[in-house]
Amino acid sequence: MIVLRHCGGELPFGKHLKKIILDDPEQKTNQDVDFYSMAVGALHLAMQDAGVDVPIKRRQCPEECECKNYWGDDNARLAAMFDPKI
Repeated sequence: MIVLRHCGGELPFGKHLKKIILDDPEQKTNQDVDFYSMAVGALHLAMQDAGVDVPIKRRQCPEECECKNYWGDDNARLAAMFDPKI
């Protein structure tokens, strides 16, 4: 697992990248925009620019998982990881 946050450049994954697994924090912005959808859109644009075409898989945690609490507890952290404009 690698966590990337707005690297500002290219990473030379080349043909080694098989898929991208993206957490779904099940959270929305104050304007009711889904963070997951926003991140997927940014990834598609970046892949298009880089000439990469790999599937993006949504990771949804079970209800008892702490991820939802982790993402929901800190709006700044949530935005930093999923909002491409930050």
